[in-house]
Amino acid sequence: MIQISKELSQLVAITIAGSAESASEHPLGKAITNHARQLLDVEQLGTVDDFYAIPGKGIKCSVTNLQHLFDLSSGVKVAERYRVAIGNRTLIEEEGLSLDSETENMMRDCEERGHTAVIMAVDGKLCSIITISDPIKKDAASAVDLLKSWGIKVFLLTGDNIRTAAAIAKEANIPRERIFAGVLPKQKVSKIRALQAKYKTKVAMIGDGVNDSPALVQADVGIAIGTGTDVAIEAADIVLIKDSLFDVPVAIHLSRVTVRRIRINFVWALLYNVLGIPIAGGILKPWGFTFKPFVAAAA
Repeated sequence: MIQISKELSQLVAITIAGSAESASEHPLGKAITNHARQLLDVEQLGTVDDFYAIPGKGIKCSVTNLQHLFDLSSGVKVAERYRVAIGNRTLIEEEGLSLDSETENMMRDCEERGHTAVIMAVDGKLCSIITISDPIKKDAASAVDLLKSWGIKVFLLTGDNIRTAAAIAKEANIPRERIFAGVLPKQKVSKIRALQAKYKTKVAMIGDGVNDSPALVQADVGIAIGTGTDVAIEAADIVLIKDSLFDVPVAIHLSRVTVRRIRINFVWALLYNVLGIPIAGGILKPWGFTFKPFVAAAA
């Protein structure tokens, strides 16, 4: 966390942020809350009221009941209530706030390193920049390379800005021209539809968050990570039990083998019925070749 304002100490700011995000289902919000709990060594943080989650932008809420988290001897003073907004630049601008050049440069620096940077405003004033490192899965690059070797085009669809998205795509071996960054949940659906129309083929979507669920429904095949949110799992057609992206090509290979086996079985069944039934019915009787009734019945 990078402090913008000195009105709140970093400890109090982290406590406010962790409390506010405790009502969020977003994985990054949960990461902030877990960090605050570990730092304070508590399970219960502050109380959250008037909570609003704005898809693709962030959250707004009120945080109260923080006094019990700090010992009186520590000298830390907290207010009875804080009005909090945590999110991206769009949310902060909607709150009537703007970033100065120094703050903007700090955010850009974080984003170019592949970190997600969000801004926290408290009581109508910029307070902190919260940076979250969401490293790609270890097998992501190898899974992408295998899919590409099969002729499958891989795209990155994310709500992060282009700088963060480009850093992540580079690690995953995804070309820059196949990045869709800064995409809102409703826009993800539009992007999936655009890919379906452009390539005239089946489009699969892999996601694990609440914001991914509409796109998972729109895709021809929705694939959810088993460790993702319940909403994403319910929206998906396939759920990967393990937290491994390499299971995606495994699932594709398994489905191809299954379909191929079904087709082979269908051909054998067709040949058996085309040849076997007429012979059992006596088509070869003029040439002196017949089956006994019980054998013909078995055919």
